[in-house]
Amino acid sequence: MKHIALLFIFASTLLAYQPGLKIPQWYQWQLDYKDAPELKQPFVLDFTFSTSYAPLDNLNLYLVLPEGVTLLEGDYVSKIKHIDKDSQIKKSFLLKSTKEIRGLSIQLNLHVDTPKDKISSEMTSLYSSVEKHQLKQALNKVAGLNKVSTLYFQKPLYLLKTEGFKEIPPVIFSDIHQVKDYSSPFIVYSIQEQISSKALLQRITKFEEGQNTLMADAQAFEAYVSNYPTEYKNMLQTNYYSYYQLAFLKVKQGKLQEADEWLQKLSSLILTEEDIDYDFFLVIQNLRSLCNINSKKKAIKILSSAIRTAASSKIRHYLMYNLSVIYEKVEDKAQLKHYLNQALLLNPSFTLAKTMLNKHKGF
Repeated sequence: MKHIALLFIFASTLLAYQPGLKIPQWYQWQLDYKDAPELKQPFVLDFTFSTSYAPLDNLNLYLVLPEGVTLLEGDYVSKIKHIDKDSQIKKSFLLKSTKEIRGLSIQLNLHVDTPKDKISSEMTSLYSSVEKHQLKQALNKVAGLNKVSTLYFQKPLYLLKTEGFKEIPPVIFSDIHQVKDYSSPFIVYSIQEQISSKALLQRITKFEEGQNTLMADAQAFEAYVSNYPTEYKNMLQTNYYSYYQLAFLKVKQGKLQEADEWLQKLSSLILTEEDIDYDFFLVIQNLRSLCNINSKKKAIKILSSAIRTAASSKIRHYLMYNLSVIYEKVEDKAQLKHYLNQALLLNPSFTLAKTMLNKHKGF
């Protein structure tokens, strides 16, 4: 009873609480790469900052770079005395990195005098119809703001030997796999977690037994999936990943047929889902092609079919590159160049594809 009473008091407090009025946004910003960055090549980062309803004074902009990234053109510190309302600042930075970077951020810190008077005026006009005590509370909040506001703007950077990205990538195929008798390497999504085949098999067995038990009662299963769709989807993704991990270990052990059997089983499971994760589907098919590399015709069929099946996926360039590796082996230069060019349309900073295309220039 004590817990119930405390819960009631807490709920009553929440119901009585009225959130304060929102301070109108007095600035907007954008921080974007002009083109997809590429390792060891100059790339441009554009910054745009604009005011909404308030002129701003004493703006000091500071550029902070991750280790390994150098500034070729632009300023580490920019000082601007004043900008009028509805005005805009534009800054461009020419950058370069000679080392791989995975998810570190380029940061801009902006110090600016807080336009308290203009914010208060805007709030008074915007919230003229609200209760006076609410407006007064909000204006007091504005009055308590720091004299100088520090604004932080960040842009993640992903630069690999294989490629670069304009946005945070959904999946990264970062490991290169050299196959005997192939002059160019294959690229696949690899597993970093150290776990044994035995442990993975135990996970898969436990998952399958639980899934069978859950599905035995069709009505209860449907109710569970309807009531907890996100939890169910996350559970499936976590367990499906174990199948891929196991197959990847089998590939590393040279057990290609066993690996392909697990991947085929996983493909069947994924294709039964209502909301198919096509990125993961391509990850699976890409590894399947490597399992069947001794039969080039079959490997080509797997990759080509997967690209058509998941036409909306943003990671098709990996499979297109691997198709080019096979076409290089069979000396089909037309198909090789076709798929490399297609891969570069999807990701212009696909360094590995550029290197391979340059290698066959003139042929």
